Amino acid sequence: MNIKRFLPVAIIAAFSSCNSVDIKKCEQEIMDADRAFSEYSIAHGQIASFLEYAAPEAVLIKPNMYPIVGHEKLHEHYNGKADSTFVLTWEPKFARVAKSGDLGYTYGYWQFYLKSQPDSIEKGTYATVWQRQPNGQWKFILDLGNEGLGE
Repeated sequence: MNIKRFLPVAIIAAFSSCNSVDIKKCEQEIMDADRAFSEYSIAHGQIASFLEYAAPEAVLIKPNMYPIVGHEKLHEHYNGKADSTFVLTWEPKFARVAKSGDLGYTYGYWQFYLKSQPDSIEKGTYATVWQRQPNGQWKFILDLGNEGLGE
């Protein structure tokens, strides 16, 4: 068998497979990542969840604050804060991924309540921009929310 004869075919196949991205699969992946992000918040607290799912260059936009930029600044922002008295959870409703398959976004609805008052629920909307990391995981690079959804 002549290896040189099959080498060009193998190279073409390798490059063409790198360019074909299953967008629907990627959109499902970021929906799953967003849901896992919320589940982590329920199980481990909002602070641990945001630190776990943030990319190194993540930006967090919160009301009445300048953007918090980078994982180190997120650690500084949360240092000394507790999240054991409340629950923050959310549910993605939509995802879109770039044709490159390495960047996308989700949006959906969040809920917040104090553990001492579980019937008093605050609601809002959010959007999260996701980036595929070199290890294949999806991490958020931008997260922002909006308060004030009425019943």
